[in-house]
Amino acid sequence: MPQFKSRQGRILNYDPQCLVSAYWDVLNKGLKVTAAASKHQVPRKTLEYYVKGKATAESYQKIGLPMPNEIYQDEAMNARMQLENNTMMSGHYSRNSQMY
Repeated sequence: MPQFKSRQGRILNYDPQCLVSAYWDVLNKGLKVTAAASKHQVPRKTLEYYVKGKATAESYQKIGLPMPNEIYQDEAMNARMQLENNTMMSGHYSRNSQMY
């Protein structure tokens, strides 16, 4: 198991794959950071750091995670497209119509 050094100099032993699983549990399943950290046995502060988007871009790439703002941007775009498609299919949408 890889070892990581905390800011306080402590040696932390946790599997980065567990951090990835905890990250997805928080963002996709709505689990609280504390619950996900204890479930996957990763440091709570480390998980919180990643979930809040405070880690460096290199850190996200290193363990193969997208940054939280990228996930939220993708979700917002998908929701917008879904809404637009539903509106177009119902016949209430026209690209030429103007809203006042």
